Amino acid sequence: MAKFCKHCGNELKEGTKFCAKCGTPTGTVESSPPAPNAWTCPACGHENAKGKFCAKCGGGKLEEAPTVPVEAPVAPAEPPAPQPDDKSVETAPPSTSPDAWTCPACGHENAKGKFCAKCGGGKPAGTPATPAGTPTPPSETKAAAEPPSPPPEMQAAAPPPPEIPKTAPTENIQGGAIPQAPEQSSNPRSKKPLILLAVLAVVAIAVFFGSGKMIDSYYTSKAEECAAILTESKSLLDNLAEIPGDAASDDVKKVAEGLAKNADKLNSIRSGIIGKLPRNPQQEKTWDAIGKNAEMLSKAAAIVQSQERAFAPMSIKRFSALCDECMAKWDEANTAATYATVKNQPLSDLIPYADIKKDLQTYRRNKQAFDAKYAQEKYNEERKKHQEQHNELKKKSEVVFLADNAYKNGSDLILSGRFYNGTGDLVTSIMDMQIDLKVSLFGTEVQSLKDEPFSLQLSGLRLMPQQTTDVVQLRLPGKAPEEDFNEFEEHVHKIRWSRMKAR
Repeated sequence: MAKFCKHCGNELKEGTKFCAKCGTPTGTVESSPPAPNAWTCPACGHENAKGKFCAKCGGGKLEEAPTVPVEAPVAPAEPPAPQPDDKSVETAPPSTSPDAWTCPACGHENAKGKFCAKCGGGKPAGTPATPAGTPTPPSETKAAAEPPSPPPEMQAAAPPPPEIPKTAPTENIQGGAIPQAPEQSSNPRSKKPLILLAVLAVVAIAVFFGSGKMIDSYYTSKAEECAAILTESKSLLDNLAEIPGDAASDDVKKVAEGLAKNADKLNSIRSGIIGKLPRNPQQEKTWDAIGKNAEMLSKAAAIVQSQERAFAPMSIKRFSALCDECMAKWDEANTAATYATVKNQPLSDLIPYADIKKDLQTYRRNKQAFDAKYAQEKYNEERKKHQEQHNELKKKSEVVFLADNAYKNGSDLILSGRFYNGTGDLVTSIMDMQIDLKVSLFGTEVQSLKDEPFSLQLSGLRLMPQQTTDVVQLRLPGKAPEEDFNEFEEHVHKIRWSRMKAR
């Protein structure tokens, strides 16, 4: 199949690499795969160019952009100076073109066209064509490998490679403008870290402000939860104020357990907030108030859970001290709530502290009244029981002790009562005895004594049969228990007395 020059249309012979008419490399109208290193001249559009310069116009081959990222913008590099090619030592293929010539700049043989395809040097005027099929002498091959400086006339004929200015497009010798690659400030890859940093910065800012909103929302939800717990505690105290102050009743125990549980909840929420999340001054005031409310509820639970029967002077004093401690915690919680906010309003507007205080005071009064009444009822039961015991003792034909009361005096335990003469003789003195005594608090034993010896030396008596002495105190030094009691059981036995027999 015939081949034709793509540039001028001249018919090409088989195996010819350059057009014999125009010197253009044999890119024909017949489609053929491009050479592996072929390129298209950016100045004149010549295709399948070989080497580093266009054989038609002398334009240089554009180098690919560097792939290594650079720190700062780099100006396009100057075209490299022609270097000897190791392949030049090879024997050039025989040329059938009569227009072939040898480049005086680099020694490239069988050059076609007006410019050298290897270095871009121009064809010298009047250069004779190299005979077709003439092999290159070895000396010339070596000279081509290491080209000497050309003579002055040859140097004048070979123009230097065209320079590409940095700011304006270069014009070739035919007047055509050589396109210049746009100057880049930096490699595109060098922008990727900057873009990545910018994206990370935007994400960090979004996360920062987003997390701040999340933290504020978390604070608000937990504060509202605490307010709900306090409201529930107020309901518990309302129930407590409406029932008698019987610490042993199931209703009172339920309220006490609820108050203690709510105090633990408040402390748990507060400790979780304080330990893990940052705080601002207003939030610090809120959680300080929550802590003081937890202390108040804990003291209120202690009052309700107290088994102290406020019926005697000492028990009333202890219970009153417990109530005073709770009222002090109420004052602190009430004051702190004024500066704490939940849902942008003071905590004191959400929690009726005045009602809480009123409920606690009501329970205090109810308990004291209940305990006093309960103690009196127990005392009356005890008196009735002891009266029955006295009646049984009077049936004995001996001197007996009728106990009326047992109580503490400092560290001493005192049993008071009267001696009864169940004999038919005149009793003149009572000398010693042994005492059994058990004291209890509303049925719960506190202390017991067994066969405790006691000397009385009660003399000068004139105790007639079926008569009693005045009240006598049997003092047992150091035998008083620490706990209070309101019940006792006694048995005074082995009493020794002297008498004057009746006539």
